[in-house]
Amino acid sequence: MKRSHIFSLVTVFCFLLIGAGDSGRAQADDSVIRIASGRKGFTYRAVYARNLEKLMPGYKFAYLPSEGSGQNLDLLAMGKADVAFAQADVFAVKQSQEAERYRDILPVGRIAPECVYIARRAQDPKATLEELAGKATEAYAVIAIGNYDSGMLWSWAYIQSLIVGLDRVRASTESGTLALNHLALGSLDAVGWVTDPNNRDHKMLRAVHANEALELMPLNNQALTAARSDGSPVYEARTVMGGPGGKGPKIQTICTQAVLFTRKGAPEALIEKLSDLVSLKRDQIAPSDAR
Repeated sequence: MKRSHIFSLVTVFCFLLIGAGDSGRAQADDSVIRIASGRKGFTYRAVYARNLEKLMPGYKFAYLPSEGSGQNLDLLAMGKADVAFAQADVFAVKQSQEAERYRDILPVGRIAPECVYIARRAQDPKATLEELAGKATEAYAVIAIGNYDSGMLWSWAYIQSLIVGLDRVRASTESGTLALNHLALGSLDAVGWVTDPNNRDHKMLRAVHANEALELMPLNNQALTAARSDGSPVYEARTVMGGPGGKGPKIQTICTQAVLFTRKGAPEALIEKLSDLVSLKRDQIAPSDAR
């Protein structure tokens, strides 16, 4: 065989190998799901994402840390995530503000309720939202709601629009157990977060229950569940357990829904798989006995 023919065959063979390698990498990439799932120890990451991964053994999950619902949706909109969990109300607000930016986000289905929790000092006379607003009028009041794009930030913005005076309450970006410790010390007046009401092992609930200086604030003002102009309420009233493991008194609060999202351009097989799981195995993604 001529040397030129041998060289040509070798060249073709090398290209075939390279092509096979690229194909293998593409298949591997298709099997990796980048999931925007919030912070470690919180419901999206510790419960929903973990259980979703168990139900999808053919895929490898790459967890993208975030501050919560808002940032999860942003990561999805930017194409940095393939799947995300977020509050329904946060998505509605973001979509109404920047429809073009979020047009390719596809809601797959609801996962579980998401409720607002606000911690206060047990002996604080400014113990309700109305009194917190009054304190802000007299001097100032501070509530910790987490970093930009956390779910609580959006919920707090909505709550402020419903109760007169709350717009004067200062918002702090502190979050987590450090914020609760500062609340107990008196440098904050309240700490808020949003989570699944059945996640009774939630770190924040455990921290409040473990600190006798703290308790949860009831959110029972009828204005919070008032219907919008189209007749639909943003939140529904709900009675939830106020402590971990079913301990603690029951309190009234307001709730929305946690939703699983993907992108409209995602592989059809992935979209169908996610839809099937949300439709048929929602209780395994967010089982009440495991939350």
